[in-house]
Parts: sequence; C-alpha cells; structure tokens
Amino acid sequence: MNLRQIEAFRAVMIAGTATEAANLLHTSQPAISYLIRQFERTLDLTLFQLHRGRLPPTPEASPSLPRRFRKLLYCR
Repeated sequence: MNLRQIEAFRAVMIAGTATEAANLLHTSQPAISYLIRQFERTLDLTLFQLHRGRLPPTPEASPSLPRRFRKLLYCR
C-alpha cells in the first residue's frame, strides 16, 4: 500500500469515476484504474463496482482502510 494508491482511492470516492478522479489528480484514467487494482489486491477486497459508467463504492470500501489511513481521505 502506498500514498499514491490511497490518493487514487480518495479521488474515486470523491469523483465517482476513474476519469474524473484522473482529472483531479492530473493523471490518466488507466493510471487510476491500475492504482485502484493494486490497492484492491493489497487489501484483498473489491472497493468499487462499475455501474452505468460510475464507480460506486462497495460496502467494504469504507472500513477497508486501516484507521491510520482514513484521515488521508479527508486531507487537502
């Protein structure tokens, strides 16, 4: 798990799509998708489900982050 993965997770939670998250982080949509996939593999959880072009979080998404990283979601 690294800070870039947490930033991508946070951006998707805020934006709702990988494309909009990429715009927030000034990167590409494939980079966001890759970071989310890696984050999901690290946590061994599915964090988002594609639904009509959007990425709503799964029920596991919020409690999946260790407590020490939750603050990072609301920073900036």
